[in-house]
Amino acid sequence: LRAAIGIAPAVAVAPLPRTAAAVAGAVALLLPRLRVQLDVAHAFARPARLPQAPDKGADIRLLRAGARVCPLALVRPIELPLCVGFEGGVMRGRGVGLAEVAQVRLPWAAVVIAPGLTWMPSRFVGVFADASLLLPVSRPVFEAANVGRVFQPAPAGFVGMIGVEARFP
Repeated sequence: LRAAIGIAPAVAVAPLPRTAAAVAGAVALLLPRLRVQLDVAHAFARPARLPQAPDKGADIRLLRAGARVCPLALVRPIELPLCVGFEGGVMRGRGVGLAEVAQVRLPWAAVVIAPGLTWMPSRFVGVFADASLLLPVSRPVFEAANVGRVFQPAPAGFVGMIGVEARFP
């Protein structure tokens, strides 16, 4: 049994109004052919504007945390995890250019399917890539009074990342 901790810059497509920069971190327990992982990520605010009024809308960001189980295929020094999991979190929207500027927090939940690749040039340090498909269980709707719908996440999203991982005996 080993443990790992990792950090990565990421890019999120579709959970937010536009492609967003993000940062992600994870801790994991490693068994010979299985990885059990807890992760957290923050996607920075992106603008959602109304087509009829481009100066009005909201800035929306996403904070999410989840758990994954990943069977591993090994071809040393390469590992190929195929992860499935669930995540929850909060989408935060802040009104822009509206008569009443409010902040709203709405719940986020999604099933995650994430193939990955990890290269372990040493026993203690690795470089990984992860491509996560997000299938939202909840698709919160951001609305503004007297304006209508500002934003709702797509039925599927993508988060890609490349990062580093440290492992401990």
